[in-house]
Amino acid sequence: MTPLASLIFSLALILLLVALFLANLMVSNNKALEEEKELRESEFRARLTYCLALFLAHEHMYRNWWEREEEPPPPSDFRFEMSFSRAADHLHELDVNAAPTELRDRIDEFRTKCLGLRLSMGGKQATKEDYLWVIKEAKELIRLIDEANGVDTIKAVCE
Repeated sequence: MTPLASLIFSLALILLLVALFLANLMVSNNKALEEEKELRESEFRARLTYCLALFLAHEHMYRNWWEREEEPPPPSDFRFEMSFSRAADHLHELDVNAAPTELRDRIDEFRTKCLGLRLSMGGKQATKEDYLWVIKEAKELIRLIDEANGVDTIKAVCE
């Protein structure tokens, strides 16, 4: 083998080794990203406004009961409590510390009240007004979070 051929062969071998190293690095980075994503996923999802939005996605159930039925079920009705319980499940992982500092106490109070209203199980029964307050408060908190993040909001007349 000539010196030039030997040099080309050596360079090709080095390039092949570098390519294998980079491919292995990319695969291990992909695995690390997938593992990180798995750790970040949960049954009800986490963080702040997303949790509030998922909570509010259940609002139609209460409105439907109270607006369509002549005798809507009282908030102590098991069907109603179960429905609210499913909505409040989204608040378990609500990250109060992700909120703007000035809203953290209010968000924590909201979450505590909602989780307390879940399946009262013989305790103080929640009222329709309690449920209306948490719906109104969730909407207001989302608006205030936007404002704290520099988004100019206008409170809607029809929510």
